Amino acid sequence: MKKRRFREFVANWLRENPHFWYSLLLLPIFICYFVPEQLIVTGYHPTQIAFDSMIPLLPGFVYCYLLWFPLLVFGGFWLLLTDSVVFRRYMVFLTVAYLISAAVYLSYPNGQDLRPTNLNVHDLSTTILAFIYRVDTNTNVLPSLHVIGSVGAAAALCKSESIRSGLVKAAIVILAVLVSISTVFIKQHGIVDVIAGLAVGLLLCPIICRKTKK
Repeated sequence: MKKRRFREFVANWLRENPHFWYSLLLLPIFICYFVPEQLIVTGYHPTQIAFDSMIPLLPGFVYCYLLWFPLLVFGGFWLLLTDSVVFRRYMVFLTVAYLISAAVYLSYPNGQDLRPTNLNVHDLSTTILAFIYRVDTNTNVLPSLHVIGSVGAAAALCKSESIRSGLVKAAIVILAVLVSISTVFIKQHGIVDVIAGLAVGLLLCPIICRKTKK
């Protein structure tokens, strides 16, 4: 009986919230990430420039880097439940942005050589950073997906009428900025990667920020 009620609840919820199906657009996003990740491991074009060597390694920024995941995921769930129009636009933004990024990765294989060869693992921050280095390759960095995703999430959440507080919107923007700059401080990206990610994100922002027809 409980299973039947649960199925009925889910079926009713889906009928009342058809915008949920836009989340299926995330499937090509995962494909766009993992395919180039597996194909491009050597023979890439390095994206770092001389300025990157002047940026210090600050492992403490790894916590800001990790906040990218709740920013995108929890932000998406919030929009799913509160703003169907902006949720659909957010899903389209992410799909288009990641398809563009995958096209760049495959047509111009790139990577960066900024990571320290011998990371001194001595605390929680460096332990987490060492784990990230192990599971995430140093390829497919231009444009930065962390920056693109942060731009899209911030634009969508600030566009939504479900968030009216100026302080909350400011906090979201600050979080997006911290996530973006963290990528260079933990040597996951170079400055050119960040600029390219910002350019792609801003170029596609009209998908989210256009006026809603009444």
